[in-house]
Amino acid sequence: MATKAHDPCREKAADDEPIFTLRAQDISAPLVVLFWTAVQMQLSRALKVGVSPREALAAIESGLVNDKDLVFDLTNVKIGDALQCATQMAKWPTRKVAD
Repeated sequence: MATKAHDPCREKAADDEPIFTLRAQDISAPLVVLFWTAVQMQLSRALKVGVSPREALAAIESGLVNDKDLVFDLTNVKIGDALQCATQMAKWPTRKVAD
């Protein structure tokens, strides 16, 4: 999980690569992180059965993929980190609509 002091994602990004940062104080941040996690899991599942990433993403965007049976792969480090981050964000003491 990244913090202001250490953000490996920023270190990996190209100097001109767009990135988006969520803060724990943003009341919607945990939900956004959970949504990202669900999309990543759906993409992973689609790739395992031979669907291209673009096709899988298009299906998710159009609502054709149902996540009711989604099981989070906790062996995936990024997924585990994202779930931990969402949990910690939800516990952040000062939460408000993003400013």
